[in-house]
Amino acid sequence: MARRSVLITAALAVLVFVVAMAALYLIGTGVNGSLTILNDGDVISDAVCASKGLDGQVTVFHSPTCPVCVATLPILEEVQNETGYRFEYIDTRENRTRILQLGMAPAYIPAVVIKCRVYVGYRTKEQFISLMQ
Repeated sequence: MARRSVLITAALAVLVFVVAMAALYLIGTGVNGSLTILNDGDVISDAVCASKGLDGQVTVFHSPTCPVCVATLPILEEVQNETGYRFEYIDTRENRTRILQLGMAPAYIPAVVIKCRVYVGYRTKEQFISLMQ
């Protein structure tokens, strides 16, 4: 019964996220009036990264209602402390203004932008550190 409750909660969290991202997409922003949806493995051009202030930092899209995000954030905080990289954490539920400023939103969370490349999902500390080198 507890497992079913967790699954229902996770499904509702995903649904809320998808609806929020759809609303942001419909609102739109940026040069062409729409959001760029980020997927795992996407590469953001150096020019766009620089213009949005994403170069030289790690950008983390997350939500407190996402179980994978909750598991990933402590790992990223360790990576931040060990590497000295500058991190920006963007709560997709609470910081829609920043998402609109960037003109981009992840299709799934957690999404981590490292060196203008998008990584979605859980990774170990060692994997994140390797991606940063």
